[in-house]
Amino acid sequence: MRARLLSIAKYFLYPLFYLFCLVAGVYLSFPWDKVKDRLQAEFARTQASKGAEAWRLEITSLDGYWLSGVELSGTKIVIPPDAEDEPATSTSKKSAAPSAKGTLAKVAGATAPASSATPAADAADEKDAEDGKDKVKKPRESIILVEHAHARVKLLPLLIGRVRLEFGADVFGGSVHGTVPVGGGELSVELENIDLSQIAPLANLASVPLKGIASGKLELASQGKWSKAAGTFTLAVTDMVMGDGKAKFRNLMPLPPAALGTFEIEGKADAGVLKIEKFGATGRDLEILGEGTIKLREPWDASVADLWVRFGFSDEYKNTNDKTKALFVDDPPFPALISQDRKLKRAKRPDGMWGFHVHGKLGRLRYDPTAKDGPKGSSTKASDTKKTAGKEDEDDDELATASKPAPKRSTPPPRPATPRNTAQPVDVPEPREREPLPDLPLPTPAPPPAEPAAEPAAPPPDQQIPQPEVVDIQPDQPPAEEPR
Repeated sequence: MRARLLSIAKYFLYPLFYLFCLVAGVYLSFPWDKVKDRLQAEFARTQASKGAEAWRLEITSLDGYWLSGVELSGTKIVIPPDAEDEPATSTSKKSAAPSAKGTLAKVAGATAPASSATPAADAADEKDAEDGKDKVKKPRESIILVEHAHARVKLLPLLIGRVRLEFGADVFGGSVHGTVPVGGGELSVELENIDLSQIAPLANLASVPLKGIASGKLELASQGKWSKAAGTFTLAVTDMVMGDGKAKFRNLMPLPPAALGTFEIEGKADAGVLKIEKFGATGRDLEILGEGTIKLREPWDASVADLWVRFGFSDEYKNTNDKTKALFVDDPPFPALISQDRKLKRAKRPDGMWGFHVHGKLGRLRYDPTAKDGPKGSSTKASDTKKTAGKEDEDDDELATASKPAPKRSTPPPRPATPRNTAQPVDVPEPREREPLPDLPLPTPAPPPAEPAAEPAAPPPDQQIPQPEVVDIQPDQPPAEEPR
């Protein structure tokens, strides 16, 4: 019996051993370096259309993950600085120097009036300003460091013809994991314990560091195209704080930490449109509110956002110390430092908050200052809403007093062209009916008096009266016939 079992087992053991050796050989000898180069090249190809704003992918090492996936270590995503994030020039610093009085003078430590400056001091200041042009900090590249990441194709769904990609990554001090279907299905992405202070793009966007721990989840279901997907999205950031007391807010003044509390976002997707139902937080020092929609598209960075965000600081925070007073509080006749920022000046709302319209594709969002609450309500004039981001370098007074456009004259619609050699219609006025005249007796004019006929004067006796010649005109007569 034992010999029979051994004879049967060899028909199974040898093929299994062969398959094991085949898989192990392919796995150990697979050209993973070529795969790494191919991934970087494909990523660069997708970013080629962005030009100088293209992202870069740098992979330190790539290896296999189980039997149907890959594993990455030390991956970096380099994001270039935004073209709008230009550093403050020495000209703006020079123009702000004369206003160093009142609260601002206390912060800057000015003890002498501006009139006491000597020509030598002015020359030294100009020299320092020229030397400071090279010392101005330029916006740096943002780097997203992914310590470890993996992605693989699930084998069991392949048996029924479904492709499901499972992924996971350790990034920003937390983890991101989920499942992405290919060709329709259920998408699931979950965030856990993400540290906002490690996300460099957020710090560049706010111009000051942000702190907080974020967790959230995205669930979408689609039968084929994500433009018709439905699902939910939730995100919560606990203990959120803006500023650290060292970084300058909009390159103006260091911003002390402003507590925001718990920041929440909730949205519901239907027919490919994610509507934001809850957005913002109301903290002790700072308040953020917003609303809008996101239209889902393929690929994900082609999705179109239309968000309206506004934020504001509390009065207690603005009067915390001399720095916050110089930054936010007007000290007549000198305005607050924050009013020197053209973009924030145009974003100032009547209620004291600042508003921005975040719109465009997710890969290239635009942040336009606005005083609107949303696409329906508006608290500004029409001339203010027509200003675009391209007018940021114009004078602030001209931006505030925009002239109204001249009324357009109404022009009659052009007549349709008629082909040649065809009779063109002529506008003939309709005949107007004449009103009948009243029957009135017409006066008969009196006949003029008859004038006596003048007698011809008699000629003198010695003058002969010419007599007209009498010509005897006879009709042509036929010639007389000769006698026979």
